Amino acid sequence: MQVNIPDKVRSLKNAFRELFAPNKDFGGLRSLFLIGSCAGEEDDLKDWYQDFDIHLFIDKVFASQIELDYIKKSLSQICEEFTNEYTNIDWDMRDRHWKLVPNSTVPLNLSIHATLVNRADYQRRVLQNPVLGWNMYQLCEVLLGDHPGQILSLLRPTPLDHLHSVGGTGWMIENFYRALWLLFTEPDEQDFFPYIAGYCWNVTSSVMLQYYPLNTGRPTTRKNALKFLQTEAGLPKHLHSDLERLIEYKRIPNVDEATTKELVNSTAKITNWMISSINDKLGTYSSKTYHPGVIHERDVHSIAMNETLGRSLSLGEIHYWIDIDEEDFYESFKVSVSEIQSRFPNSTSRELFEAYAWLINKNYTEMTKVYFWSELNQMRFLLSHDFDFSRGFPSLRAALWGWENGCQAFLQRLNETYIANGINDKTNTLAQIAVMTVNQQLSDVGLKEALPNCRNLQECAQYLATIIDKHSLLKP
Repeated sequence: MQVNIPDKVRSLKNAFRELFAPNKDFGGLRSLFLIGSCAGEEDDLKDWYQDFDIHLFIDKVFASQIELDYIKKSLSQICEEFTNEYTNIDWDMRDRHWKLVPNSTVPLNLSIHATLVNRADYQRRVLQNPVLGWNMYQLCEVLLGDHPGQILSLLRPTPLDHLHSVGGTGWMIENFYRALWLLFTEPDEQDFFPYIAGYCWNVTSSVMLQYYPLNTGRPTTRKNALKFLQTEAGLPKHLHSDLERLIEYKRIPNVDEATTKELVNSTAKITNWMISSINDKLGTYSSKTYHPGVIHERDVHSIAMNETLGRSLSLGEIHYWIDIDEEDFYESFKVSVSEIQSRFPNSTSRELFEAYAWLINKNYTEMTKVYFWSELNQMRFLLSHDFDFSRGFPSLRAALWGWENGCQAFLQRLNETYIANGINDKTNTLAQIAVMTVNQQLSDVGLKEALPNCRNLQECAQYLATIIDKHSLLKP
């Protein structure tokens, strides 16, 4: 049976409008909007897989249990309404790359990727990470409320922002390396990326989204960025076949090892060409050179975790430099993973919050958090405001707004954790560790907050919201 995809997407948009119209159980909604391929004119939608990337912007910092429960109930209700023998639909609440693993036997797959954006997070995307705000807030479709591109004046990203900030090339390469770690260490892991072929395309096309504005001065969609790369950018002929292979496999959940190797190497080659071209255009080079292997090692937040859990834990962190000039990047990265695993116990490249959850679920007493760096994401390593090591010393900006482990990031993760798993012993412990980590980072920059008595996840979220609201970038 043929499914009218444009009509389905229109109906899905209307379902969101109806359920999230102002009501007593979901207050403070400032804007409900779509980004990505489903934003805008529906008649152009023909693909059997549609990523419905929706953002709920609440004009407050703390989201109550009633509001979070309403989000979960509404998303589940929408999926129940739209699921039938011709439509596969699912949802998740994550501020990360997440795609529904498609069912190729069904005419239409709808992946609802929902993100809860509070006032502080909105300001972070506009003022701290302008690559995100500049692109998504100009090209979005508003379903309800105010246009997010007009609530605050958007900041045009600098060329260096495109290299080191969240949403930029360095950030995408960092996440690509994280995904490869999971591929080699936990091939069945679905937390971070649903399938490697699709993620290879996601990384390559995301770097295209930086390549395009750095050459034209304008934001764009993936479709236009791809067309530009194929026709006007001067992509070498030998890389066109690599690009076609990535496009061919982007919707295939499971591929064999030989194909995976080919797609990973294609991603490395194309992104290397684009980022090298950007560096040539901007004249951005670093005099710092590194030899492959561990370039930085330290203990991170073990004291905070020990105080919270009441038992001895060791949390280490290493930064590992890889050589992207290898002809076979796939095998080179695989060897690096094996070397790290042999030297560092319970190593993982997961984001810090996910690494904490992994540590708790596995009941480990020690763990090593791994970051991978190369010439492709070196500017992020050296310049990013997300890490204390980038600028050589801890900073308030990293402690509050760091994308992976800042106060706002942990608050985001606690909201997502509540929606996914509710309140229980494990999520309460995880939330307490998040609070202790934030307090340790604030202490490192000279801000001593009184240690709270947070007994459960929601009390921890309330505490983090109080901290981030106190240091708000702009008062309402």
